[in-house]
Amino acid sequence: IWDGSFVLFCFAATVISIIIAAILARLVSKDPGDFGEIIQASYRSGAATLGIAFMTNVYDNVAMVALMILGAVPLYNIMAVIILSLTAKTEENLSFGSLMKRTLKNIVTNPIILSILAGFVWSILKLPQPVIFVKSLTYLGNVASPMALNLPFSSLAVILMKLIFLARA
Repeated sequence: IWDGSFVLFCFAATVISIIIAAILARLVSKDPGDFGEIIQASYRSGAATLGIAFMTNVYDNVAMVALMILGAVPLYNIMAVIILSLTAKTEENLSFGSLMKRTLKNIVTNPIILSILAGFVWSILKLPQPVIFVKSLTYLGNVASPMALNLPFSSLAVILMKLIFLARA
């Protein structure tokens, strides 16, 4: 089910969140070298993990999840490369042209972006998928969201345990 307005909405919401993250990063960070990391970490939300669970419950239609990912995830990754390239701390003093050339090279050679592009081409050409490939990705997909949702809580549990043991020492 193609819904171009929904894909554009997801794309626009992503752009707005990146702009808000950039403004907030400027306000909260005193070190310009940290701007890129703060911006990227702020807007790169759990869209693929929390978004899938939320949208599956709201729309009861997995196709809408795919459209949300189509509208947001490629932009997330391209903007991450751009932001991190432009705000990276470097010893070299690059000209604007050299910086743009390096940033473009980083986008074109980014493995996540290349994977997204390969998936688009595969889908557009309607190439058949080997059964073992489909089964493997289905198994991985079935455990990915629960594992991703557990990671922040696991990290929090480790921090709390360290605090408890430090308090007892």
